Amino acid sequence: MSMRKSVIIIAVFAAALLLCISTPASAHHEAMFGPQSSAVLSPGMFISLQMFDREDGRGNYRHRETTSVYSLGVKPFQTNPLSFAVVAANTREAYTYSGSTTRFEDPLISGRYRVEAPGIAKALGVQESYVMGVGGLEVPLGNKDHAAGHGPIGEIAAGLFSIEKRPIAVIAYGYYHHSGEYDKGMPAQVNGANVAVTRQNGNFFTGAGIAYTPIDDDAAGHLFSMQLGLSYEKTFAMEELGKPVAGTAANAVMMHPGVVFQTNPRFQFFALVSLPLTQQFESLDYRQRFRLGVGTIIMLGHSAKSR
Repeated sequence: MSMRKSVIIIAVFAAALLLCISTPASAHHEAMFGPQSSAVLSPGMFISLQMFDREDGRGNYRHRETTSVYSLGVKPFQTNPLSFAVVAANTREAYTYSGSTTRFEDPLISGRYRVEAPGIAKALGVQESYVMGVGGLEVPLGNKDHAAGHGPIGEIAAGLFSIEKRPIAVIAYGYYHHSGEYDKGMPAQVNGANVAVTRQNGNFFTGAGIAYTPIDDDAAGHLFSMQLGLSYEKTFAMEELGKPVAGTAANAVMMHPGVVFQTNPRFQFFALVSLPLTQQFESLDYRQRFRLGVGTIIMLGHSAKSR
């Protein structure tokens, strides 16, 4: 079941966002953009440890996924806004009427480029504005959906726009994940039937978020931010020889309340929940009940001093 890909890919998008390098007046508490993101900080180098729990199903039937995500971010050039992130993850997946498995996901490598937009900020009467693009590759080294080293390469692309007038920040975004195609079908069970899947689910989501940050003290490393996001998410059907597999597509409108806090310059923590406001699905495995996320971001090098 590759709907868990949305958790990991959103996490890599969040990791790319975490690499925003700011000017002295720049914000580091942009709103959360989606279901499994932490706040957008501004470190040059970081390590992020996150855990996400997702439950699908209805009544007595449960499909549960617990994903641990490990991220590393680097900004190789002091004056260039280009930065990179690497994300690895493992997922424990369990069903009500069967056992559980724990396997490694395909790692993701992403890059992002941020452009400040002072003209837009001035025109809107706010303190800061920027536009950012994110791109990345899903490398087939995991063993969750295929033998390690024998899967397809996937791609992600995203764009976002943010404005801030302290203590309020607003962000809008769009994201697309394109799954690679297998040379030979991978056996999978879908609604009790054996299917030779030649393409796993892809994902698309778009949305906006707002953050209110009443405590924001860089010198002391103190931060407290309440954040709320709203997104439309679409999961594309799996494919078998170029044709959609019945029962493997879904879409939803999700609400994402969360909190972000910091008590020293190097460590930031977040907790959030994602709840469906409305959704359409073809299988109970795609009926979302809730998603939870917690994590910490550890800023390295000069990041903690120059956000």
